[in-house]
Formats: sequence, structure tokens, C-alpha cells
Amino acid sequence: VILADGGRSTTESALKEREIIKNNSLEKVEVKNCPVDEVLGIFLDFYSGRRDMNLNAKECMAVTVSQNRFLLNHLIGNFGFLNMWLAPEEAEEAVGVIDANGTEVCANCNQASPCVFILADKQFMCTSHQTVFLPALKPDESQLMQTIYQALTLYGIPKPCMKEFVKFKLGPFSRRIEFFTDGYLKGMKHSFKVFIVGDAAISVNFRFGRGLNTGIKGALSLTRILAHKLADKNIVIDRDTDFLKHHGLMSELVLREVMIRSVQVMEKTSSNIRAYRPGVTACGNYKKDLEDRVINIFNSSAFMTSRLSPGVSADEGGDQIKVNIRKLDDNFARNLVYSQQWETAVAGGSEVLVPRPPWMN
Repeated sequence: VILADGGRSTTESALKEREIIKNNSLEKVEVKNCPVDEVLGIFLDFYSGRRDMNLNAKECMAVTVSQNRFLLNHLIGNFGFLNMWLAPEEAEEAVGVIDANGTEVCANCNQASPCVFILADKQFMCTSHQTVFLPALKPDESQLMQTIYQALTLYGIPKPCMKEFVKFKLGPFSRRIEFFTDGYLKGMKHSFKVFIVGDAAISVNFRFGRGLNTGIKGALSLTRILAHKLADKNIVIDRDTDFLKHHGLMSELVLREVMIRSVQVMEKTSSNIRAYRPGVTACGNYKKDLEDRVINIFNSSAFMTSRLSPGVSADEGGDQIKVNIRKLDDNFARNLVYSQQWETAVAGGSEVLVPRPPWMN
């Protein structure tokens, strides 16, 4: 049995309730003294409004990796998510309020049970806490909503596509003390192993693109040991010592990928996130600076083609990026330039190398 889903999912608690895994077999350890990211997630529905964004897949990728403020996941189909990293003053505004005047903030909304604001009757409402999304009450007066509108302009997304808001934290990275444990089922004579891999084992802020890397490495390590042991059908794999190498590699992933590489980038980029203030004049041609950066990334064929899905052309488009950027406010473009582009390739330190299973060679 393998758990690969996120650490906040209900899978683990459901298994504990059914006494399949012991309550004391898995524990979390927090990595101390790390900055905490506050993120606003915006759910986009392109289908209901019969609208779509005006950038293609390659253009979206170039825009996303050119700055550290917004991350767009345009899912296959008609939906997507736009994640926005919040400056401290923006995080204070992104709350649910109980009264229409926006004075009484919901006290029941927290990280474990956040307000999910769904569009209904022209308002974004959380039915769980009976609250309204404060910035959307008076969008013309809200600094945060103006920032969101600028982001939609950057990606060419129509405003009616916004259907939900939710604020969450990407805080101190966590890990499991044990990456495997014993599981039990009533009526079975023997126990079985429960392995913890993927996001369930190592929680990495998705801002750095390391989550998929660590998940695949953990899966390869486990597969390699299982393939080696199962090659001899006379061997019974039931001892913890059979998986010491796997446990050691997972611990090494936590040390290098989370506690060293990702934290270094997080500490550097978090300080560059600044709130956009409408009406403030920016001295300099920041829209041109942003345009040059995005186009340079767009024209880096080696970089782009290695990350695009099969069947997506690496030579299409580019002009629409310039059109969208030229519509932005100067101060908004300035903030994106200061946020700097992604630095996942130069996070520092060395990556953990995992020997590939024999059948992959």
C-alpha cells in the first residue's frame, strides 16, 4: 500500500480511523525558521462563459517563469488555477467578512478549514462560514482586486472566468519521521507495509518545481528495491532492514531538496514580493524590461521544448505577450520585474542521484 497524496489530505486519517495504520507510526517534523508564503488561489472556468485566454501554452509558460508573483495552471479542458503570492498587506485584505460593510472579519476561517469563496448572485461567498470575500465587495476600491485584474490582463484571461477564491499558506516544509510502517487489516494473518512517497512524504513549496522531482526520485528508489527483492520469489519482504537504503535516500531528499535548496530560494524570492499600488508612478520603462525578459524566455527553444507537452509547438506565438504587457500599469510591471524570474535551476547545492531500476536501462 502506497500513500502518495498530499500531507493535508484525509487519506491518512481515514486509514487510522479504520485501524489500518497505527496512530503513532507516522509523525511530522517542521523545518524551523522558514518564511511562510500566503497564497491566493483563483479557480478559473473558461467553459461556462464560453471564453478562453488569449495566450497559448508556450506563451503562458514564458510569462509564468519570468516572475515570482503568479503561477498559472491551465488544466487540460476548460478549467485552470491562478495562484498569486500575497504581500503582507494583501494577505490582510484577502479575508472573509460577515457583514456587508466589511467590518467584521470571520474568526472561524483558518488553515485547516479555509473560506472557499464561490461566485453566487454576483458575490463571492463562503457557505461554510457564511462570509463574503472582502476585496470583491468594492472591487474598484480594493488594491488587491486591482492587482488580480492586472494579472488577468497579463495572461489575457477575461474577468468572468473567475469563479472561486481561497487563501492558503505554504509554510515551513514538513517531512515524515518514517517513510514506511506496518499496516493491518482485520482477518489477515500477516501485516503489510505502508510506504509514504510523493507529497505525502516530502512537502515542498510548488513554487520551485521540486515536488515532482522528489516524488519521482522516491518512487524510483522504492521500485528499485522492490524489483530487486521480488526477483527472488523465495524472499519474503517484511523486514524494515530491507528498506534502509530507501529510508536513507528519502532522508537525503529532505535534507538537500527541502532544507537546503528550496529554503535558499524561498528566502531570496519572498523578500522581492511587493504589493501593487494603483496610481503610483513608476520611474523607468518597466513594461519594456518585463517584455524583454518574457520574450527572451519564450525564444529559448531548448528551455521551452523540454517543458512543453508532446504535440505543442515550440515556435508558435509571441506577439500576444507583447500586446498584453503593454496594457499593464507601469507600477504593476515594475513589481513583476523586481520579483525576478524563477531560479529552480540555480537553487544551489547538489541534487540527490537515484540509481535507476534495472528494467529502465
